[in-house]
Amino acid sequence: MVRILLCLLLLLTGWLPAQERRAAVTLEDGQVLSGVVKAMDITSLQLQVGDVVHTLAATRIRSCQFESTAPAAEAPAAPETPATPAAEAGRKPPRIPWTGPLPAPEDPAAAEHVPADLRGRSRWRERIERLDEIYPWLVPAVPTQWISLGLLVLALGSFVVHLSTRVAGVESTSFPRSVCIAGWFQITAALQVALVPINDFTVVLMLLSNTSLALFWLRTLFGMPRASAVIAFAVQLGFGLVAFGLLELVTALLASVGAAG
Repeated sequence: MVRILLCLLLLLTGWLPAQERRAAVTLEDGQVLSGVVKAMDITSLQLQVGDVVHTLAATRIRSCQFESTAPAAEAPAAPETPATPAAEAGRKPPRIPWTGPLPAPEDPAAAEHVPADLRGRSRWRERIERLDEIYPWLVPAVPTQWISLGLLVLALGSFVVHLSTRVAGVESTSFPRSVCIAGWFQITAALQVALVPINDFTVVLMLLSNTSLALFWLRTLFGMPRASAVIAFAVQLGFGLVAFGLLELVTALLASVGAAG
């Protein structure tokens, strides 16, 4: 922040009347340079020390004090008197104070200020980026990792479907059929994320159609009566709510750890 304020100070002092200006600069490594200012901008300062001109980057400057050395109006010569320490101190040129804080400028090279063309972005990509913002620890960084994540979700979903049928009291349970229903859940969810727009009508339509089809597949593949299918589907919804709660819990824990760090 101090370096940004220093850069702004260099710009703000550019309007001063044309005169020779001196500056005392303290670098970040503790080195102190004092000399005549030759040129300045928001990124660097050129300082002449003796016969050598140093170009100092703004990021290296810890502090800077300017001294005005404008020639004063000529006055009648006065008889020379021995200089005293107090008089020597009074002959120091006036210093231009640096008081802040000053507003920090926006970095045009920062990612948030770079314009992006979003017209060709698909609905799938937009929603995956939204998921990445909500659960940054969950979305894979490498595209091939989606395969592992999809297989993991399929396996967990299959166990949940199989367990729900056992809870509903179905005698002829079949794990391959549970895999089929879990795969149907996963494919349907992916297609709806990629294709279906979000509004009141589509939300109600998806809720009704997904529930009806889930009950239909449970009754068809496992030969369940209607009440047992409803119980199995309710168990599956319960596991879904537990999974959502775990996602929120992990996200909150990671956020608290990051804030504490």
